[in-house]
Amino acid sequence: VVLLSSISSVAMSLISKGVMPSGLLMVMILLPCIGLLVLSVLLPMIIRLGSEKGRMLYLLAVGVMGAVTVLLPTENLPAFHLSTALWLPALILFTVCINLLSISLSIRFYKRKMT
Repeated sequence: VVLLSSISSVAMSLISKGVMPSGLLMVMILLPCIGLLVLSVLLPMIIRLGSEKGRMLYLLAVGVMGAVTVLLPTENLPAFHLSTALWLPALILFTVCINLLSISLSIRFYKRKMT
């Protein structure tokens, strides 16, 4: 959390001075958050179901989400625009909360498996 906050504050400072494009900041924050979210979903499933079944269920869930986004009609979806200063901290907070939930679920599943 501290590392992501530090990176985002340095990047916001560079963007305000015109040194770095704003799209780079989005990528710098979005990619680690996506990676952490993937792990936060995958880890409890692997602990609960085992390595092979957990990964298969995860791939199935990702496939379903991908199919839904492809098949969803986009012409009637409302467009919303948030400033980077609003959604980046919200994304970081969401990632941290999901990871905390994942850790607690993983610990609970592991304890249940060991008894």
